[in-house]
Amino acid sequence: EALVAGEKIVNEGRFNRTILERDENLASQDAVVYFIKIFVDEKELYKVGITTRSIKQRFPGQNYQTINTFNGSLINCFELEQTLLKRFKHRQVSNIKGDKLDGYTEILDLSSEDIIEINKYF
Repeated sequence: EALVAGEKIVNEGRFNRTILERDENLASQDAVVYFIKIFVDEKELYKVGITTRSIKQRFPGQNYQTINTFNGSLINCFELEQTLLKRFKHRQVSNIKGDKLDGYTEILDLSSEDIIEINKYF
């Protein structure tokens, strides 16, 4: 629904800068940036994302552990999420598709040093 509101899509996620800049009410909505450990095909991976729901509602039936969260406005959460995803783009897992997990482009294969660095943002 959010993707069809703008003329140009800046990223493929549900929220993007264009939509948030055009809709102050949406941008000011409460949101959460989450950093979780998630198990996909029995492999331990990590995910950074944003949601306006609880993490439990966002991942029903998924095997995951919450590592860290940040609560704020949707626009602030979007900015933090984008910063982290850009910084760790080289760790993005590319062989997981949408049939395995919604938000699959935000799946990361991280080292223990990466995890420590990501936690500094929260």
